[in-house]
Amino acid sequence: IAKKLYIGSDLLVTGNSTMSGSLTVNNNSTITGTLSVSGLGTFSNGLTVTGSGTFNNALSVSGLVSFTNVTDASNSTTGGSLTISGGASIAKKLYIGSDLSVTGNTILTGTLTLNNTLSVSNNTTLSGTLTVSGTSNINNTLSVSGLVSFTNITDSTNNTNGGSLTIAGGAAI
Repeated sequence: IAKKLYIGSDLLVTGNSTMSGSLTVNNNSTITGTLSVSGLGTFSNGLTVTGSGTFNNALSVSGLVSFTNVTDASNSTTGGSLTISGGASIAKKLYIGSDLSVTGNTILTGTLTLNNTLSVSNNTTLSGTLTVSGTSNINNTLSVSGLVSFTNITDSTNNTNGGSLTIAGGAAI
């Protein structure tokens, strides 16, 4: 056929078919086997996949990505809506709406601001200066292996207001 061919009903091809030009489909199509595309595929009005999908190479998305599944994560391998087997890099801000659980080492290179209570259940080592601007309560033994310096120069007024240092119990020197 050298020119156009119009078929008014179904077309059934039982062997392989090769098209060297463009294919335009103006209505819904059903493919019951595997669709293999060796070149670039362009979907100008969206893509809906009702089953699972596998990408065997890189996936690059230039627009927003939204996951609407609300399954909660229970650990690093049962990740709820999104599980990543390898590392992850995030170039900008990250907002977490609920709990954050980290099982490995954590390195923070910027300022850490806590707007609520910090609870530490094991040993903590600080290698720099700890500055506390509010009242500090220590509910157990305080052990200091270096020098202690009190820089407040307030005078003592009685036995309950000791100036820089007030001790409610006994003291052994």
